[in-house]
Amino acid sequence: MEIKAEINTVITEPAENKQVQLREEDGERQIAIGMDGLSCDYLMCALTKGEKSTPSPQEVMFNCLLCLKANVEKVVIDDLIDMVYRASIFIKDARENRTYTLKMSPIDALILATVAECPIFILGEVFDKSKEETSKTDVERAFENLDPKKSTKM
Repeated sequence: MEIKAEINTVITEPAENKQVQLREEDGERQIAIGMDGLSCDYLMCALTKGEKSTPSPQEVMFNCLLCLKANVEKVVIDDLIDMVYRASIFIKDARENRTYTLKMSPIDALILATVAECPIFILGEVFDKSKEETSKTDVERAFENLDPKKSTKM
């Protein structure tokens, strides 16, 4: 089930640990997605409607979509695999009255959603997976992915 979410916080410091925190709109659950410095700058500019010398790739994409009579309907954070979030964007083509679903990195999708002013959703199962993944230790994760045929018994 898709749960409407919003950007709750953008953590810009320290330099090596930038992230955006998304929270369900009418609840307490949240997820955090890491990003690089440039993506953080693009996201902050989109959120604050700040001035830049050149448009971000997401702004260029959004403008191209508008020229083609298409729009971003929504962004969905739809999976978490090996501690990496996955996202899809839903693009409505008004010429053919057709919706396309495209996979995109979650940070790029969130920047695009901010530029396009479209809703953000997170699948309920992603909240569940996130809770499970963050509660595991690094050792538990390592053993989970261990191939018994490649290990040595002591």
